[in-house]
Amino acid sequence: MSKLIDLAVHPERPGAWKSPNCRTIFPVRQSLPFVENSRAVLVHRVKHMEQHQLMKRAPHLAIHMWCGSGQNGSSKFTFHADPPRDKLVCQRCETEATLAGQPSSTELVGRHVCLGGVKAFRTCIHISKREFEDFI
Repeated sequence: MSKLIDLAVHPERPGAWKSPNCRTIFPVRQSLPFVENSRAVLVHRVKHMEQHQLMKRAPHLAIHMWCGSGQNGSSKFTFHADPPRDKLVCQRCETEATLAGQPSSTELVGRHVCLGGVKAFRTCIHISKREFEDFI
């Protein structure tokens, strides 16, 4: 059984801004289901992806996740058929993908996959110790 999943082609929005340096956009039609960014905490589920060919630079990927997040670049991504056991898959990606009829991460991988999220909290000096402890 193939681990590749079919991706939806991102519809071009009328009136969307296009860089004058971008020659061509190639939609990616299949991908491994999980993507890890070396500069991020969570592993995300890929919704759709394009390859952008810029005039004077190497091509780069624009990856859109089920959670609504997007990332772009050329060398900071690792695609996985099976996410690393020590990493968390984005809970929001999982929820949105399954609501859209996609198989769950557990179904894709064949084992339990840990889900999680990231919580932002204030660490500036304008907060008391009690407020900080209540925040966490």
